Amino acid sequence: MKRIGLVVFILVFIMIPVSFSQSKEIIRQIRWDTPLHSGYFPIQEDSFSKLYHFLHFENAVYTDPDSPLPCYYELIPLVNYYPGTGIVLDSLHFQPLPSYIVTRFPKLDTLSSYIHIKFFVSQRRKRPVLEFSFVPLRKNPLTGDIEKLVDFSYKITNQYGTIKNCIKSSFTKYRSNSVLSSGKWVKLRIKEDGIYKLSYSDLQNMGLSNPSNPHIFGNGGGMLPIMNNVSRPDDLTENAIWIEKGSDNIFNNGDYIFFYGKGPNTWKYNETEQLFVHSIHLYSEASYYFITSDAGEGKTISMEEQADGNISNNVSTFDEFSFHENQVVNLIKSGRQWFEPLSAFAPNNFTFTFPNLVTSRSIKIKSRVLARSAKSSSIVFNANNQSFESLTLSPVNIGSFTSDYAMAKTMQNTFLSGTNEVTISLQFLNNGYSTAQCWLDYIILNAKRNLTMEEGHLHFRDLESVGEGNIALFKLAGANPTTIIWDITDIFNIRQIETTLIEGDLTIKVHTDSLRQFIAFDGTSYLIPEVMD
Repeated sequence: MKRIGLVVFILVFIMIPVSFSQSKEIIRQIRWDTPLHSGYFPIQEDSFSKLYHFLHFENAVYTDPDSPLPCYYELIPLVNYYPGTGIVLDSLHFQPLPSYIVTRFPKLDTLSSYIHIKFFVSQRRKRPVLEFSFVPLRKNPLTGDIEKLVDFSYKITNQYGTIKNCIKSSFTKYRSNSVLSSGKWVKLRIKEDGIYKLSYSDLQNMGLSNPSNPHIFGNGGGMLPIMNNVSRPDDLTENAIWIEKGSDNIFNNGDYIFFYGKGPNTWKYNETEQLFVHSIHLYSEASYYFITSDAGEGKTISMEEQADGNISNNVSTFDEFSFHENQVVNLIKSGRQWFEPLSAFAPNNFTFTFPNLVTSRSIKIKSRVLARSAKSSSIVFNANNQSFESLTLSPVNIGSFTSDYAMAKTMQNTFLSGTNEVTISLQFLNNGYSTAQCWLDYIILNAKRNLTMEEGHLHFRDLESVGEGNIALFKLAGANPTTIIWDITDIFNIRQIETTLIEGDLTIKVHTDSLRQFIAFDGTSYLIPEVMD
């Protein structure tokens, strides 16, 4: 979850059509505020809804909710568009920032010595436009001083040079019509990641015009990007499906399809923290897919042969992750953050289960908690009754409307567990202030499990096998002759991996230049999507 902050976006649309034939130079000034601007912008980890000073200039925008650095943004209508459209900054004039400002904002020390400009070409009302933005601050390459940009010029180009602050743009093409605009469509709702099954009779009952030719469309789980300049599909994407036709090789009564569905919450690997972290969907508890039989030839799951070459990694364990997050209360009735109240008078227990846990490997934990108290308070973390972390949270001014409402802290640590079941206990210590309150944002656990299949399906992946030119041999224990493995790294183009079964151990030999995600299943355990009226 992101920290709450009230950020005002003031987008300036400079409606001056630009023609390449003119290629004229445009001059801009940046009018910085003095002194610093004030507003609700949380720039410290342990703060929550406090009034802060931050850098600001006229018409500044803030594209990163975790950073107080302002961005210059401009939108330029184009008279015409050619591949290779770009923008070049010139005649940049800087002034040093006062030292008291530099010391107030530690992030300024991470600035580069040159301006990084981001831009892309898209369409607005079917007309090409170029949008660009940058942080108008730099570290002087000679003196090391932090400087602000006060004026500059730019020119639209249609060829790329070697200028560092010129990034390749792309012209976004949009569909003229949605796939939903014609044919019979049925909406499906799912609530978790996994293999979903629909039988031939299910398709008939949906009223599809040709149940023997099913297509599944959907864009998977997760929220749309907060920023509208982040690339995303502009229409539903067809997903590859598995069609079981039986011995007669005709899809009819008794047959079925499998497809892989993504629930509303997502995971990604944070390389900085070396941790798989989740993102909970703030607006929906389900994801939606659409099925039709009126979209031409369907997209089916293809077969991937085993990799050729020497094995660099033998894999018999995998990385597993789990989280706990309940969105119960919004503390200041504003923003996207919701929290779970914790008891101040008894331990708060949360149980996680990791079948076939590798007990010799540490479990990674990350958690964020908040407290509201007139005195310093603390939260003690225990794993299976063993204490491993204690967080101290600073007091807040209970009687003030402009100070922090609550103090937040994030903890990241490791611990060992001798059992598959892990109970995380949080004990709030109020330091004698009886009306103190505390809340939990989330708990994330990453663990190592043995690659053993005990149920009808198993998601798995392995970070340790990833490397340039690597070929990994995954060995899945507990498999049977009906077990198959899909590569679900690209959810739109799922592939079945060629396997070898020897005495209950199923192996796949694959390239692992990058992290790959798999699911193994034997057809006995699957999910059923909910058909929406």
